[in-house]
Amino acid sequence: MIHRLEHKWQPLVLFFFWCTPNFADVRSVGSSAASRHSQNDQKVRISFLSQTMSPTSQDRIPDAPSPNSYSSQVLWIRYDLSEDTRIGYWQRSTHYFQPTSTSQEPFLVLRNPRFELEKIDFWKTSRWKMSYHLYVQPGLTPEARPLSQGGSGKSLEEGIRTYQSFLVNAQWTAGLITETTHATSFQGPPLADFYGSAILWIDRFLSDSFSQQHYFTLNFQHLPNTSWYEIAYQYPLPWTMQNGITYHWNRTNTLSLLVTHSLKTWPTFKNASLTFWITLNLL
Repeated sequence: MIHRLEHKWQPLVLFFFWCTPNFADVRSVGSSAASRHSQNDQKVRISFLSQTMSPTSQDRIPDAPSPNSYSSQVLWIRYDLSEDTRIGYWQRSTHYFQPTSTSQEPFLVLRNPRFELEKIDFWKTSRWKMSYHLYVQPGLTPEARPLSQGGSGKSLEEGIRTYQSFLVNAQWTAGLITETTHATSFQGPPLADFYGSAILWIDRFLSDSFSQQHYFTLNFQHLPNTSWYEIAYQYPLPWTMQNGITYHWNRTNTLSLLVTHSLKTWPTFKNASLTFWITLNLL
């Protein structure tokens, strides 16, 4: 059994299983065209992103983040085809440090790879920028196994992600990230056949080295064998909010500490988790 997780106890873990981690997008969408292409001869770009999340103190609270401690990683490799077009490869994984509903031992889950075509700043004004990615995720890892074998049942996924950022003033930047994915299964119904998310983010720069971060994540999915209009808006994970501080030790590498909790609740020691992010641009 790989990751047949109880959705109400594993909201943010499942976000990394079924979606791309939001920290990757926020860091890239806020960058300027000048910084992205400061070196015209640089064609290959490699980034590494990691999120480590603490468990909540109790696992019986509805809509609380995961009671299990885990770490999710993304290796992101891109190649510039032109000034505004890239192809990319994502490899994602999640490491559980504590027992879950499907395993009594720590274990590592390797996600299906993602291959993408990225169009940068296809709409751009002095304050507003918008980019999009078209992607496919072939079922090349054990994640694609049938539901009966503990997998997701997703033999092939294809979708689109959009990135928008708006410069409010010299200190404040806001943006919206959306993802919509369709899944196909060649071995029985998938866990979900249509799903996605919308992430509203707000950044406030406090100084050259520190910024204030806010993220609001809304999720939805359509389950197999249900009517087309029956959309689950808080499944497989509840709507969440993250607030915290980021340290920028240079223009592209950052460390963040955030408090994560459900949008339905006020954060307390019992229903919130601490989340640590690290973003490294290796090339």
